[in-house]
Order: sequence, then structure tokens, then C-alpha cells
Amino acid sequence: MYGAMHSSSLLEENNRLKRQLEGLKIYTDATSTYQKEVDSLRVEIGLDKTYQRQKVVGDILGYFPEQHRLTVGVGRDHGIKEGMPAVCASGIIGKVQTVGAKDCQVLLITSQAMQLGGIAEKYKPPAAGLVHGENSSALVMKFLTPEVPVSSGDIIVTSGFSDMIPKGIIIGRVLSAESLPEYGSSRARILPAVNVGELREVVILK
Repeated sequence: MYGAMHSSSLLEENNRLKRQLEGLKIYTDATSTYQKEVDSLRVEIGLDKTYQRQKVVGDILGYFPEQHRLTVGVGRDHGIKEGMPAVCASGIIGKVQTVGAKDCQVLLITSQAMQLGGIAEKYKPPAAGLVHGENSSALVMKFLTPEVPVSSGDIIVTSGFSDMIPKGIIIGRVLSAESLPEYGSSRARILPAVNVGELREVVILK
């Protein structure tokens, strides 16, 4: 009789502890998410100082991963123009493609139609190439030399060769690189710095 009562008590206590652990996990996950948002906002507040550009913050109204496109809730009324870069605390997201009165379409860097200059600043002179999308989770950077100028783990940032896009915005990290001697070139695969699916808003640099 005592054993049965004791067993029931232990089972109840075990269930109570499981509920507490589940509650703690939910709390921890929520806290982690909020902390990321706070950290992101802290960086975004200083983005205009970092890149010497005026910033416009816009909510993401739509995310279309198959089209590599975002709809952002700022447009001509906020001074937004085609070609302006869309960024967040983690790095560059894409470029403004079309502009309406109150919203705009941002083409993501994961699109094969998107190209931007990138450099690995750790080298002297910096390794420079063109970056374009390969798929939703990877980019390709092409170099006009058969010698591979970068290594796995290198950080790639915007080159600043464009009038619209400032130098030094993080694009991503090199996953692998290979020589293509038959084409007189080489290329690297890059993991984008930004996970667009986690974003609520973006910053357009004017």
C-alpha cells in the first residue's frame, strides 16, 4: 500500500518537474529571441553612422522565398529609390528592385539575377569578385583568376565599388572554394550572413 502511494507521489512529482522544464524552455527560447531582436535593433540604430548613410526602417509585409523577394512597407513617400541596399544587423539582404508610393520590392542576394561586388578584406590586396545567388541558402563568388584567392571561413563583405552600396557590409562566409583552370577563373560558395526568414523589418540605406 505504501509502495503504491509512494509511486503515485513520485509520478506526480515527475510530471510537475516536466511541466516546469517545458515552461523554462519556452521562457528561455522567448528570451533568446527577444535578446536577438534587441541586439539587432541596437546595431540598426547605428547603421547610418557605420555606413554614413541615412536609414529608413521598414516592416516586412511579405516574404516570397521562391521568388527571392521581400515586400517592405516603405516607398517613394520615404525617399526610397531603385538600387538602394536593404540591410539588417547581420549584413546585406538585397537591393530595392521596384518602388511604389508606400512600399517597395527588395530582390534578395540569393537570387541568381542579383549581382554585387564582394571582397575578402583580410588579404592584401583584398580578394575581389562578383557575388550572385546560387539557391535560397548559398551564394557563388567568381574570381577572374584560376588561383583560388580565398579560403573556407573567410568573411566576404561588399566591395564599395557601387555608388549605391557602401563598402564593408557583411555578405557571408566562405564555405568552400575551387579553381576552374579550364575557364581561367575560380569560385567560392558562400553561406549568406542573413537568415531572411527570421526578420521582421529591414533597413534601407539611402
